[in-house]
This record gives sequence, C-alpha cells and structure tokens, in this order.
Amino acid sequence: MSDTIDKRLSFKPYRQAIERVQIQFDLIRFSLKSLTKKDQKQFFKNVLDEKIAQTEITRALCKQHKILTDDMDQNLDMVNKINKADFRKEKRAGNLRLTSEFTEDRLNQSELLLLVAHFESFMKLVHKRFLLAAPSKVFGAEFRGAQNPTLTLKEIFDSSESVWNSQGFLKELIAKEVKWLDAQKIEKKADYFARHFGISFGKPNEIEDLTKIMKRRNEISHQIYEPPKSESEVLKETLEEGKEQPLVPDSMLKKARQLFHSIPNNCIEYGGKTYQSYFKKY
Repeated sequence: MSDTIDKRLSFKPYRQAIERVQIQFDLIRFSLKSLTKKDQKQFFKNVLDEKIAQTEITRALCKQHKILTDDMDQNLDMVNKINKADFRKEKRAGNLRLTSEFTEDRLNQSELLLLVAHFESFMKLVHKRFLLAAPSKVFGAEFRGAQNPTLTLKEIFDSSESVWNSQGFLKELIAKEVKWLDAQKIEKKADYFARHFGISFGKPNEIEDLTKIMKRRNEISHQIYEPPKSESEVLKETLEEGKEQPLVPDSMLKKARQLFHSIPNNCIEYGGKTYQSYFKKY
C-alpha cells in the first residue's frame, strides 16, 4: 500500500458534514413532534421550579450573610411572582402552539445558517483548487482591470534571494482572488464560475432560489440582534396575516439542502474529469 497521501479535493467530506447537520436537526424535529402538550407544560414547570430554586438560594445566602433587607426580600418575592405569571402564560394552549411554530422556524433558521457556512467554506476550497489547476482561466488577458489585486515587490521576490518567486506570487494572487470572490453576491459567484470554468450553478430559477436563500441568511443574521417581539406584536401580526410567517419555510430549507449539495458536487465532478491531479470525482 502506498504511503502517499491523496491531497486532491473530494466531495465526500463536505457531503458527510452537511448530511450530519441535516440528520442532527431532523432528530431534534422528530423529538419535538413526539412531545405531548402535557410534556410541554412539564418542561415549562421544570423551568419555573429551577428559577424559583435559584431565587430561594439567593435569599438563603443573603440571610446567611445577614445582608437581606426588606426591599431585597420583596424584590425576590416579586421575581417569583413574575416567573409564575410567565409560566401560566406559557402553558396556555395558544401559546404552546406559537412556541412550537416559533421553535420549528428557529430550527430551520439555524440549519440554514450552518448549511450556508459549510457551503461558502467549501466553495472557497473549490475556487482555490481551480485557480491552482488552471490559473490562466482567470488571470488571463481579460482579468478584472482596475480590480486587480495590488501585490508588493516583497510578495513577488523571495525574501532570502533576489530571484523571481513564481509560486509565492501565484499563492498570493490566488489568496486575494478567493477572498475577493467570497465577498461577492451569489449571482456574481454563479456568473464567475460559469464564465471562467464553464460550471453552472443551476437553471435561472435555481439561481433565483439561491439568491433568495442567501438574502434570507443575511436577514436572519441581522434579526438575531433585534429585540424579541412582545405578545401584543405577535398577536397583531397573526391577526393581520392569518398566521405568523416563518422566516425559513420548509420549502426554502428543502431547496437549500438540494442546491448546497448539487452545486459543489457539480464542481468536483467537473474538476475530477478535467483536472485529475487536483480533484477526486467521488
């Protein structure tokens, strides 16, 4: 058996990573669907009991160190009352339904964010390999004029010798190019791969779906830091729209799973046929 390590880029590790993400989230969804209303109420009851227990620990410690004032004692009682009121609200049938729907959407959002992260990270590796395999495909006569990356002389010449360091130059050029494309919108990335490498990200409607998915990823990332909606805000939206609309419906997540599998796979298959020293077809 040869001791040589195959360093060609393969689709298999990426496929395993995204399938693992999907399985983990599907397992959580399966577990949630098996919960009865009684189970959900018991969950919130356990949360309440833990909060009250923590409050009483604080009260006991304050008494032990003789720092418990009447105001502190009353504040701790108020905390317990608020927590109990929240529990009564959470265990209502309507709130249990809203919580369930919100949780399902959050799971979809979280899975989408992870899938996008894996996709973008792997596509940077794919891009780098194509540039190593065929740099002239991109760095040719029609390279991006004013957008050419600026390289200093120390990046072109070896630091220890006054010689032309072609490999160092290419390495820096590729790194800058990969970083530049990674910052572009998905439509531009799709056009780039089609124009330079002859690889399609999909039909026009699939590119449109991919664009919507990436925009939704950005919306989710920004909304994470927005203050949570109040009960009255949720109720108002529900009355106006008939039902609170999920940020990531099942149909969008299904399409994301499909595209984040097919696009890298197509790239690796093409690379395996054309540049066998850099890519493995499987």
